[in-house]
Amino acid sequence: MRSCFAQLDDRGRDALLSRGWLAARTSEFQEAFLALGSLRTVHEGRYLYRVGDPMERAFGLVDGRIDILLPVDSLPDAAFPVCGPGHWHGLSSLVDRTRAISSARVLRTSTICCISRRDFIAFLEANPRRYRDILAYEHELRAFLQEFLAEALSCGGPILVARQILRMMDAGRTDALGQLPVSQALLARLMGVSDATLQRALKDLRADGIVDTLYGKIRIIDRDALLARASEEPRVVGHS
Repeated sequence: MRSCFAQLDDRGRDALLSRGWLAARTSEFQEAFLALGSLRTVHEGRYLYRVGDPMERAFGLVDGRIDILLPVDSLPDAAFPVCGPGHWHGLSSLVDRTRAISSARVLRTSTICCISRRDFIAFLEANPRRYRDILAYEHELRAFLQEFLAEALSCGGPILVARQILRMMDAGRTDALGQLPVSQALLARLMGVSDATLQRALKDLRADGIVDTLYGKIRIIDRDALLARASEEPRVVGHS
């Protein structure tokens, strides 16, 4: 990650304390925690970390925009744009030394507060009660991920279904008429989504004249449009 370093200034402190997990902590915790941080300017297209990377730093967004990429089977490369200050990433990984389960890509040049694992662990061990605040961070992060998955499945449904249909077509699953002999219930199970989510996505694809649904089958009307839809990137509205 190429970046420019600077001391955390008053503007950065105010931004990090304006909302989110840290804003709800005590003033003593806030001051001691922010004393660990330094600012980095990270340019568009760079990654703070990628899936599988060892997490040696935690990152707090001061300004700019970051895409959180959380790869799961039903949401390949779905992006959750984070564009408001006060979002923190990687704190729990510093505690348990786990590797990154997502990727963080800078969408536009951003100012990031970075805290090293060594400094963070020393901060916690100096006052073990601070671990309770990390549990609060875990709760906020879990809610964040649940919202991400729910919104991505809702907003990206037609794209994800288009990709699944193409995968099945490429695997030779079509019949003599070029139709997919698969029920909606089975397709939903294959994708790991609810029947209602799949039905909404197919409704959108039907409305655009891309597919039609028959009893136990899906008929592809416009393969080029299906390919175009599948090439789009699922996105959800980020936190501001």
